[in-house]
Amino acid sequence: MKEELLQIRTKAMEQIEAAKGTEALNEIRVSLLGKKGEMTAILKGMKDVSPEDRPKVGQMVNETREAIENKLAEAKKRLDEAEMKARLEKETIDVTLPAKRPLRPPCQVPTGAPLARHPRARPAPVFALIIECRFGGQLFI
Repeated sequence: MKEELLQIRTKAMEQIEAAKGTEALNEIRVSLLGKKGEMTAILKGMKDVSPEDRPKVGQMVNETREAIENKLAEAKKRLDEAEMKARLEKETIDVTLPAKRPLRPPCQVPTGAPLARHPRARPAPVFALIIECRFGGQLFI
């Protein structure tokens, strides 16, 4: 039983180190610690162990499980940080570029107006706005 646990532990550590992504880590976790995983099979085999040895074997199983879970957590953290770093490098924003102008409807602001303001906030007559919107020309008031 001890040899099996040692084999599972070394194999798990090698697989976790070789994992390239979070999906691969999840597959490793399921194959080792899942419902039909290797560790679960060993725990089910505990019924065949003599009652005197059960506490020792149970402790070894728990230590192995804990070591695998810790290694998986470290690898997941490492891979998440690497993915975030790659994403941040890819999605850089150049703050020296000029800002994009906000989209505004042509009827809301006369041509050449410095800022977008609501039509009711301007001192222009309402009929002048209607003429400007309908004909698209400049307004000379």
